[in-house]
Amino acid sequence: MDRPLHPLTSFSFLPTAGGEACPPGEFAELRAIIENATDAIFVKDLEGRYVLMNQAGATLLGRSAAEVAGKFDHEILDADTARRLRENDLHMLASPEVQSFEEALPIDGELRHYWTTKYPYYDDAGQVAGLIGISRDITERKAMEERLIRANTAHALRSDVSQAIAEGGPIKEMLAACLEAVVRHLGARFARVWTLNPTDQVLEWQASGGDVPNPDSALRIPVGVMLVGHVAQTGESYMTSDAQHEPLLLPLRECLIENHLVAAAGYPLVVDGRLVGVMAMFCERTLTDTTLELLASVADSIAQGLERKRLEEELKRQNEQLKALDRMKSVFVSSVSHELRTPLTSILGFSEFLEDEIAGALTPGQADYVAQIQASTCRLQRLVDDLLDFARLESGTFKLNLGEADVGAIARRVTDGMRPQLEAKGLAIRAALPDALPALRLDPARIEQVLVILLDNAIKFTPEGGALTVSAAPTDGAVRVSVRDTGPGIAAPDLPRLFDQFFQVDSGLTRTKGGTGLGLSIAKALVEAHGGTLGVESAPGEGSTFWFALPQDAGGDSCPTA
Repeated sequence: MDRPLHPLTSFSFLPTAGGEACPPGEFAELRAIIENATDAIFVKDLEGRYVLMNQAGATLLGRSAAEVAGKFDHEILDADTARRLRENDLHMLASPEVQSFEEALPIDGELRHYWTTKYPYYDDAGQVAGLIGISRDITERKAMEERLIRANTAHALRSDVSQAIAEGGPIKEMLAACLEAVVRHLGARFARVWTLNPTDQVLEWQASGGDVPNPDSALRIPVGVMLVGHVAQTGESYMTSDAQHEPLLLPLRECLIENHLVAAAGYPLVVDGRLVGVMAMFCERTLTDTTLELLASVADSIAQGLERKRLEEELKRQNEQLKALDRMKSVFVSSVSHELRTPLTSILGFSEFLEDEIAGALTPGQADYVAQIQASTCRLQRLVDDLLDFARLESGTFKLNLGEADVGAIARRVTDGMRPQLEAKGLAIRAALPDALPALRLDPARIEQVLVILLDNAIKFTPEGGALTVSAAPTDGAVRVSVRDTGPGIAAPDLPRLFDQFFQVDSGLTRTKGGTGLGLSIAKALVEAHGGTLGVESAPGEGSTFWFALPQDAGGDSCPTA
């Protein structure tokens, strides 16, 4: 096979091992190019002796060109490096091709990286005479590339972990997604997370990522035991690149050897100075401080995510408990209310018999007692009715019987029906109710109940000699009904809570007004069941106006109908 001839078949223009050089005029340009090149340029003979080395190459070796000329690699480099270079040279001498590659050489205790091109050169007879090489120091470029790779890896790792934490799902799913990101970006075989059970001082396994050899092992690790327990006990990270001989991993030695795992790292998961768990990873290659730094870059995020998820799940559990208690409360209230209705009906019936003197004439005192029994029984019946409505609304069994009706007529009927209570307290009432209000689709009995609640409230809190006004008017596609009183008014801080269940402005042990505190909340629910709104306008010393508005084109959208 014909071998390519390199034009440089003689190097007499460069200093020789004896320090002699060609006459100054010959090859001056070529000599200048080689000597002033910033890349290392060298020539070796077949034995591996340097025939020439320009000053750039000699400087990389910490010597002068004259010191390198005529020397072998083993005379200027350590034995292992010299052996590797000689093996590479022999490989290059056996090939006619120009080959470029990256190599790393320890120079003065520092590992330097070079991009080297080598090819054989031939004598006039076409025989391989030696090797020509050009090397460029790319150490700084490599360092920059590694920093960029580290930054990109850290960014990608943090991004994937953040996404896993941000997504919904239980703790185990969140942790598994975070650990898969750790395995993927840090080149681990697998990673696991344990959370601390502070009561038992035991680390309990929560999730894994990657290919775990024995997934059912090390599920509970006491604090202080093995690498994971050691990290929990000290609160400090731990890394080893000799995992198979690490005392803290002795129980796992057989598994580590069988699965070719040589390195491991553990990192504490801490929130506000409190240990919440430990994360560990195992690798088939040695680890560096950079790996631990990258692990640390996401440990805080995983710890915070773990704590947040734990609190979310605890809150969810408590909410479920509250819902269960709420359902029990509704069932209890409904059951008790139904049980109270029968005896109350009997008491009211027998009191009416007594009032009608069916069992005999009553003395004035006895008649007064009967009247008090009837009044108290009626009040109890109203309370029971409130409790039953509350239970139905809470359980979702409440229904509306919708039909066309005139809300003005309903308001007049309720106002007339409550005149005895008004007169008994010496209150005046004014009705501003037009005859031609738009017909609405509503449940007359329930809207009547709303008006009774509002009027009863107004009567209760308006002092003797005061006045009430009941009005209705169309407004913005709805009909608005208002009940205004001349009572003491309501302080601004109490207004937002007026429609809360069991809230009463007149509360506490000194409360003088009766009621359960359910009336306004029931009224609000009934109005909203019709698709309307209920509100209040009030200020201390200016009385109060309770109003509700029912839409003209809808009704019962938010509540089942019978």
